[in-house]
Amino acid sequence: MMNAMMKKRQRWFLNNREKVGNLAMDKFFESVFGEKHPYGRQLKAEDFEMMNRSLVSEFHSKLYTPDNMAVIMSGKADRGAFGLLNQYFGSVALSGVKSDIPKPLPSAERPVQVNVNKPGAVQSALRIGSATINKRHADYPGLKIITTILGGYFGSRLMKNIREDKGFTYGISSSVTSLDLSGYKVISTEISPKNCSETIDEILKEIRTLQTQPLPADELAVVRNYMSGEMVRMFDGPFAIAESFRAAWEFGLDNSYYRKLSEKILKISPDEIIHLAQTYYNIDELYRVTAGPE
Repeated sequence: MMNAMMKKRQRWFLNNREKVGNLAMDKFFESVFGEKHPYGRQLKAEDFEMMNRSLVSEFHSKLYTPDNMAVIMSGKADRGAFGLLNQYFGSVALSGVKSDIPKPLPSAERPVQVNVNKPGAVQSALRIGSATINKRHADYPGLKIITTILGGYFGSRLMKNIREDKGFTYGISSSVTSLDLSGYKVISTEISPKNCSETIDEILKEIRTLQTQPLPADELAVVRNYMSGEMVRMFDGPFAIAESFRAAWEFGLDNSYYRKLSEKILKISPDEIIHLAQTYYNIDELYRVTAGPE
């Protein structure tokens, strides 16, 4: 059973290696964090052949323990539900087993421009970004806002420039993701290989504009409305509420994180946007990863 499953996963993995978007994202993580960092270490085809029951059992015993377990209940709950949770989970003993996963810091001693050659590919995938702060940092709500302005919604600056004005792509996006040991921000798109260099130049131009020119009031109003609407959807129903709580709780935060995010969306000023863009989108620190034909 184990061998059959691993062969199936290996075929799926190899099929995904044919997609330039996956190649670019893997190389992005490896470039940003380093190949020995937990976030930069990449899966290889031979890893599936080395997998066995003993390794799976050891992994499960180290990480799938009561120490790493939590129960989150959302929606209409009565005393009987709490009683059942305590009955079945309240007496679970903590084993004290801890993970031995290393936690090295990201290194800045790697080339910022990397290309993964994929002969015959019709498109080139592009990833531009770097390691950054996570939710525990006070500036994280502001970073989410400037990332949204740049490429976080359909009317964003990158979409207007690269998609609507230049016609280089069907879509381009920017996002910031919070991880336990770090965070990362990334701009992602796929374009024709002949337009790759110009696309990079235009992306960097938009970042410089965000760093130097105040955001017009009408554009800021659109971003505020969009992000406020997204926050409403984050708490629409018991499953969304539970997921939003988990997303803050796993970083040692509570729902005050969302209150601060909402306040920042409503109160952030053009001057603060310029300051945050200068602080967290330093162009010299951005990795530029492409995957496609040379």
